[in-house]
Amino acid sequence: MTIGLGFTSRNGVILAADRQVTVQGYFKDHEPKLVINDHPECRVVSTYAYLPSLANILNDKVDLILKTIAKPHGEEIVEIITTEAKKLKKQYPSEMRSQQFLWAVSTPSERARLIRISAGINDEPQWACIGIGDSSLVRYFVSQIPAIPPAYLPAKEVSRLAIYIVQQAKNFVDGCGGETDAVIVYDDTEQQIERVEYKEVEQDSESLQFAFRYLYNIWTNVDVSEEERYKLMDDLSNFVKLKRGASSPNEPEPPPEQSGGAALGSGS
Repeated sequence: MTIGLGFTSRNGVILAADRQVTVQGYFKDHEPKLVINDHPECRVVSTYAYLPSLANILNDKVDLILKTIAKPHGEEIVEIITTEAKKLKKQYPSEMRSQQFLWAVSTPSERARLIRISAGINDEPQWACIGIGDSSLVRYFVSQIPAIPPAYLPAKEVSRLAIYIVQQAKNFVDGCGGETDAVIVYDDTEQQIERVEYKEVEQDSESLQFAFRYLYNIWTNVDVSEEERYKLMDDLSNFVKLKRGASSPNEPEPPPEQSGGAALGSGS
């Protein structure tokens, strides 16, 4: 099991994946599953679920063909990827039934595109998850956390969402684990490709989880008086200001000892 995520955004495509590679009954390892092919006139990034050998074959073939084309356009690159994937499906039919790929493709004159290939069939969704499948966990996060669909948000913000979802999969889904790799393939030809550091985002997400739990306590605890509830809301507000870098003269004080209360100072 593994997780690979792809999102379109307002100014680029984001791919993110864990590093755990597990082939049931054969081996378990940790290795990067994001591959970057950065050519002078195009940028192609991919990740996969299932067999690393098939991913390596497809990546190598696509990379080799792109080296022979001076200025490939997006549709041409997509055609190369899908054609080579179909060849693999004919050559390895049983293995390709379980094989999945996500590709981010960008050229200087075109917006970045997200391509999904599953069982040899390709499409271009606004977001996609491979490995753990059409996960209700992932769908919940995508639908409930962003205020608007990720396709309308800046790429940097969507990359944080992708890392957060991978982090939750690593915590709660068997077979997901290891480090996280995340890349933004920008529409802007000057920015091109950016690797996103995941550790800071994961640490920040732990504070977010703590704030979620604290808000839940404020919202549902019937044993808290109205006065205490307002105090808890002030503490939560100070905590958010502190963690998001807003000016705050003092550390938020822990709330008074009470039923169901939790001191904000205990969160990271």
